[in-house]
Order: sequence, then C-alpha cells, then structure tokens
Amino acid sequence: MSLDRELEKFYNYISSEKGYSLNTLDSYSSDLKLLSNYLESKNKKSWERIEISDINNYFSSISKNSKATLKRKHAAIRSFFKFLENENQNISNILENDKDDKNNEDEEMYVIKRSGERKKISFDKILNRVKN
Repeated sequence: MSLDRELEKFYNYISSEKGYSLNTLDSYSSDLKLLSNYLESKNKKSWERIEISDINNYFSSISKNSKATLKRKHAAIRSFFKFLENENQNISNILENDKDDKNNEDEEMYVIKRSGERKKISFDKILNRVKN
C-alpha cells in the first residue's frame, strides 16, 4: 500500500463526501504530507505498519509547534486513520477520539488502540510528554 495513494483517496473523500472547507483541506493535506514524509524518512512504507510509537515520535519531532497546531495535526491524523480503518479492515484506528466535548479541550480524552489494546490519555498529557 502506497502512502501517497491512500492520502489521495482521503483527500478526495474529505473534499467530496465530507465537504470540508478549503482551509481545512489545505491544512489536512499539508499536515498529512509532512507525516508521510517523516514516516518515509524512517523507512515506513505502508500505513498498515504504522504504530502509535511512530506517531508519538512524529509529534516529538514537531513539538516546537503551538498547541493549536499540534491539535490540528492530531485531528488530521485521527481522521485519516479513521478513514483507513473504514476502507481497509487490516488497519485499525490507532488514534480514536473517545470524547467530542470541544468546550472542554484540556480534558479531551483520546484512545490509543493497536491490536485491541485501549488506553485513555488526555491530549495535554501527550503535549507535555512531547515537550519534555
């Protein structure tokens, strides 16, 4: 499975079926291309082989970005893996949003899932781990 081919399918999906704004499309496209480039530099050639440690390492590499930027990148990646999971049963959504309370951002919880294991952690804890 090619990284770019799957990204292209996702871009078509969010532009035609989800109706995302042009700004969101541009941001998600840029965010996911940066992730793809990072993963390819680490010799990860298939989305099926990506693990949560790869995503955590990516966030560590971009930790100097603002909290808002990191949250947007996280949202893009989470949406993309949800798309992959729906398209291909061999890929699980390793970043699944467990709570959609946008008014309570600091307590927003995310579930990290790989091989059936689920772990809840707040996004602030992820940011703190990345920045330390």
